[in-house]
Amino acid sequence: MNKEKHYKLKFKKILATNQLASGDNVFDWTVEQLQHNGINVDSYMTGAVYEVINSNIDDEIKFQLVDSLDVLIHEFADIAAINGVHLFEQYLSYLPQGTKLRVIYKKTGTNDCCLKVNLIRHIETKAAE
Repeated sequence: MNKEKHYKLKFKKILATNQLASGDNVFDWTVEQLQHNGINVDSYMTGAVYEVINSNIDDEIKFQLVDSLDVLIHEFADIAAINGVHLFEQYLSYLPQGTKLRVIYKKTGTNDCCLKVNLIRHIETKAAE
């Protein structure tokens, strides 16, 4: 992505919480319309940076893209929740305005966990130039 022209990086905090109940904790962030030079532009993601603190041994995290009717479009991560800061950055993926990026944290034990998620997204600037 760093060699692509006509894209501008736009990091976005989508989640920070230490209020995790036992079982599935579902967090939705709705993709908003972005502008560049006063013109609506498309939004894309290449991945996320997330941090887990004090996880339980069998905790899990899922990352999903769902439509406005809560229908699953794509699940792109279903992984163990491992303490530390993690980065996954794969490929340019279109984020339609109005869809939701869903993070599901499955808490399995009694530890007080903390979860933080930042989205790595980009806007297309070519149309606005």
